Amino acid sequence: MQVRYVTAALLTLLASALLCACSRDPVAAARQARIAPDKSVTVEQAFARYPYFTKVTWSTYEDAWGRCIVEAVCDVNLAANCRDVNSGALALARRDVARDYLLARFQVEGFPVQVHLLDMLHVTQCAAGKRLGFADPKYLSSVYGRRPIRHFCLEGLNCPGSAAAPPPAVPAP
Repeated sequence: MQVRYVTAALLTLLASALLCACSRDPVAAARQARIAPDKSVTVEQAFARYPYFTKVTWSTYEDAWGRCIVEAVCDVNLAANCRDVNSGALALARRDVARDYLLARFQVEGFPVQVHLLDMLHVTQCAAGKRLGFADPKYLSSVYGRRPIRHFCLEGLNCPGSAAAPPPAVPAP
């Protein structure tokens, strides 16, 4: 009889531990969080409905202070985001740019789990390897409001000085 109670208690304890471990998945917690500016949708839903994201990749790490950080790297369709910019200016904005994305960083902590947005940055990765970043608290409002982010449309300033030098002029014969 006691073996049954001990076994049942152990199984209950094991099930509780497994349930707690599953609910403590920081990426899942960040994806399902409901934060300002619109708590009626999850972060994942807001990112999925943003018309200018082509792909969202989630990851997690522990920072130097021991905080659990979740990152969402959101690749941007620059041509769609900058549809009001003329094609010449868009070509300048894309010159020497390997990748443009928004990086959202969340801190996940506590029990019950709480999620806080730390920052949201526009990152331009230049073909030469340099990364340029710019944080703006308005980015999240633009994503939730499904509005374009004009910072992606800088005309030729994304990767200054990284353009390959033009070939030397060949004198006419």
